[in-house]
Amino acid sequence: MTSSTHIITSTISLCAINVLSGHPFHPAPLAVAAFMSILPDIDSPQSHIGRWCKPFSGFLYRKIGHRTLTHSIFGWVMAGLLFLPLRFLPLDLYGAALIGYISHALIDLANLEGVALTYPLLPHHRWVFPGDA
Repeated sequence: MTSSTHIITSTISLCAINVLSGHPFHPAPLAVAAFMSILPDIDSPQSHIGRWCKPFSGFLYRKIGHRTLTHSIFGWVMAGLLFLPLRFLPLDLYGAALIGYISHALIDLANLEGVALTYPLLPHHRWVFPGDA
């Protein structure tokens, strides 16, 4: 998927959640969700964020590969802990960050390459929706 696909998916998801829960719209959570939706691709030097962080991105790609740790459920937990300081800000930036980050892997499930959702427990298994790779 492209960065644009991830950004659009995360912002639409956040808007839908806001409508369903009755929360007002604010641009800050939308911006956080949009940015966090491209963050999991830091494990690919060819991605937008990977090009911004080339040395780190290249290291991750060589060591763990693309769509592994940063796209896994374990990665979601790590991101949730990393983003925890956002919980103490006045807007729900923490929820927006999680929606953006997790929506990335969920939309990548529709890609035939699949996602290692259960990394590191099953590091070589790729999950694809619908079915398995």
